[in-house]
Amino acid sequence: MTEPGGPYDFVYVNTDIPDGMTIHDWRARRAAERQELRLAAREKRRQRRRRTARRLTATDVAVPGKWHRSRAAHG
Repeated sequence: MTEPGGPYDFVYVNTDIPDGMTIHDWRARRAAERQELRLAAREKRRQRRRRTARRLTATDVAVPGKWHRSRAAHG
């Protein structure tokens, strides 16, 4: 029988690192992929904000002068 491993023994069962690639290269590639995902998510948020701002602006412009009248104009 084999003896149980010590507190610092570990075994790699499966890895995401392709054959022939160093850990340094793999980490650099993963960092670049994460940066691309962050930039894409940021752009999606900006587009949502622009859409919302346009929608709100279009709604406010559709009723011109409503907020510019004085109280006396309403009786």
